[in-house]
Amino acid sequence: MSSAITDEELAKATAAANFHIFILLSYLVKNRAALFNNIVYL
Repeated sequence: MSSAITDEELAKATAAANFHIFILLSYLVKNRAALFNNIVYL
């Protein structure tokens, strides 16, 4: 197995990581807004 990573593989891995980070952040923001609303309406 070659340990060298091609630019294409690196780009795919970076895009996948960025996509997952974006999903996680949007999920956290939504949950934070929901928690805030729940606290306000208690």
